[in-house]
Amino acid sequence: DLSIKKKIDNNSIDNKLLKQIIQDAKSLIEDNYKLFNIIHLIILHSKLDGKFYDSMPINKVGNDLILEIKFILLPKKIIQSIKELFKNNHITINNFYNSSYLKSLNYIKYFDQYENKVFLDIGYNQTTLIVYKKEKIFFINSIPIGGINITKDISKILNLNLDESEKMKINL
Repeated sequence: DLSIKKKIDNNSIDNKLLKQIIQDAKSLIEDNYKLFNIIHLIILHSKLDGKFYDSMPINKVGNDLILEIKFILLPKKIIQSIKELFKNNHITINNFYNSSYLKSLNYIKYFDQYENKVFLDIGYNQTTLIVYKKEKIFFINSIPIGGINITKDISKILNLNLDESEKMKINL
């Protein structure tokens, strides 16, 4: 997460100014997290002269603009290894996305009646938790524990092979 403040000296906010501020924020992240690539940039809020806005205050005049931005990063070495794997099969990858975040964007529309929403995405090797407050992402984090860990635990505790444990997990 990053908050960036820009003095705009009683000028109007336009798309060009916003792009410049966002580029400044991206540069700060890229300079300080050299081992990572930005895969998502999410503007959480904007604040113009102390007043919060949920959307960009385009064409509004003010002195101080603050953008609160959330960045989702992925290690460069993971990106490179995936690109190499696909390249060896003559496939080019243009972009990387956080699938848990994208899935949550799709599901969020089904829960309009709730102010706070929590999504738990249990994958094969990791689990991601995403929390929304008032339609804005509030928190996202992943831990390296996934469905395979549950399967292995069932296998160990009940002394079953992995196939039997996976079937049991799915039935639960």
